[in-house]
Amino acid sequence: MSLKLQNVIAASTQNAANELIKAFLNLPEDKRDWSPDEKARTPINQLAECAILNGSTAGLIKFKTWPETGYEAYKSETKRISESWPILEQLLLKNTASLIATIEEVPDSELEVPIDMPWGAKSTYEVIQYPYWNMTYHLGQVNYIASILGVLK
Repeated sequence: MSLKLQNVIAASTQNAANELIKAFLNLPEDKRDWSPDEKARTPINQLAECAILNGSTAGLIKFKTWPETGYEAYKSETKRISESWPILEQLLLKNTASLIATIEEVPDSELEVPIDMPWGAKSTYEVIQYPYWNMTYHLGQVNYIASILGVLK
């Protein structure tokens, strides 16, 4: 059996999103917007980042162009969707599905095509695997908060 890299990354990305949502929902509702320190991010803010990033990464992969919306638009959207779990969950699921479909459509011939980023060019391969890494990273952070609260499963 031969595995296609794009399908492995797509499946891993979906799994990371599922696990991140599961970890978030394991937290008590009154602690989903809580952080252990004023400099630390809340779980809901971290999931909002993942929802937005998954959507913007799908566009980045398709168009090979960094979005012009900027950090202020990101901050505003993060704040807006962080105010409602149902809105955030819907966006995370929608953007993850779009991202996965986009990843699966990347031809092998484009995996090494560079995409210009503000901090330097990254290969398409690096870009398609980043949301998986990012959600896995935030899964660890959410689970750390759960461990502090004594609810880690």
